Amino acid sequence: IDEYGIEKVNRLYGNLDFESTVGVPLDSLASGYSSFLNYYPIDFNKFEADLYFGRLPLIKKICARYAARKSEEGWELYNKKYYSRSLDIFKKLWQYSGNYSSLMGLAYNLRELKRFDEAIEILEKNIPKFNGSSYYFNLQIALGDLLYLQDLNQRADSIYFSLIQMNPRIDYSNIALIRIEIKADTSYSIKEYIEGSSVTRFNILKSIFAKNSNAEYIPALVNLTKTLEKDYSDFIIQFDQFNFSFTKQDAFSANYLYNYALENSDYVRAQKFIKKAINIGTKSSDDIFEQNLKKVDWLIRNAGDISVKFDNTK
Repeated sequence: IDEYGIEKVNRLYGNLDFESTVGVPLDSLASGYSSFLNYYPIDFNKFEADLYFGRLPLIKKICARYAARKSEEGWELYNKKYYSRSLDIFKKLWQYSGNYSSLMGLAYNLRELKRFDEAIEILEKNIPKFNGSSYYFNLQIALGDLLYLQDLNQRADSIYFSLIQMNPRIDYSNIALIRIEIKADTSYSIKEYIEGSSVTRFNILKSIFAKNSNAEYIPALVNLTKTLEKDYSDFIIQFDQFNFSFTKQDAFSANYLYNYALENSDYVRAQKFIKKAINIGTKSSDDIFEQNLKKVDWLIRNAGDISVKFDNTK
């Protein structure tokens, strides 16, 4: 689209003769795109690849519909705090399917029933089965939290430092960094954070963020602000003068604020945040940030027309 224009691209949907439509034979286009991919800079991370593309081998032949139905039933009971009944369902489902949802269901119910040692044991025994898949990282977080709740801090720290080193995605690194920093802050207990309500977590993060201004707290604060339905304007204003550092965490957080501002139709502020993300610069994310800037630039230019058209549909 950038090179040939949207009109020519649209014409291709009705006429696949590339040479007559865009002026270049298909073979030449394919060759050029292949060269583009060969020289495109990619920061390879095995664990990031596992997160997005990792799959478990099919060991058991099961009915996927039955497993999904029982999993839904188990989580519904869990959300209603019927932990013993939910645990029974997940025990049977684990024996039947050995899938991720049933293992997490076992761990979460055992945790709520204060049977921490059992939860730790079942996770430590079975997490290796999920190595190489996207589930592995969430299971590690569940295990790390259980270890903290049992005051096995050194083992928990080891898991979270390992997660930071693997860095499958920045939000996973943020989860690990936040837990390690809360544990190091003598004002709060890591148990209080892990077991706390959304209000408790928000207040802990807000207090520590006020002291250290570390950007990894921003996405978690945004998520909790939305969960608690806090006022957008009161929350977002504190970041107008925020001093971002030149790290991937900061670029990720600036882009996160961009998305939050965009959700609230605050286009000018969103533009400012995405420009900060671009200014920080990370090779693997630059294209995404540039596309986000184009999107918000277009919205600012056309905001009036969009508003008029929307009003006319009412």
